[in-house]
Amino acid sequence: MINYCQDILKKNNRMILDEKLLLQLGKNEDYRYIEIEEAMTYLDDDQRELIHLKYFQDIKIKEIAMMWNCPEGTVKTLAFKALRTLRYILEEKGEKKNV
Repeated sequence: MINYCQDILKKNNRMILDEKLLLQLGKNEDYRYIEIEEAMTYLDDDQRELIHLKYFQDIKIKEIAMMWNCPEGTVKTLAFKALRTLRYILEEKGEKKNV
């Protein structure tokens, strides 16, 4: 998975883990989905729930904000932080596999 992600990042010349990549990784190939799910166990409950709602169930930010009774900006910030944490976890796991 890390090699695949690194190829994508080299192609785009920037570090990014966005919703299109998450959807592609989560739905197209089972082993990548399993790696993401495993990495998500290290997230806190709110981060894990937010990623499932937004990226795996395709629920819009506005709807999540209404469900959580908070501003849309807060949901966007939490989503950004959750993706950043997930990216870090996946990178760490990849480095350990390559050692």
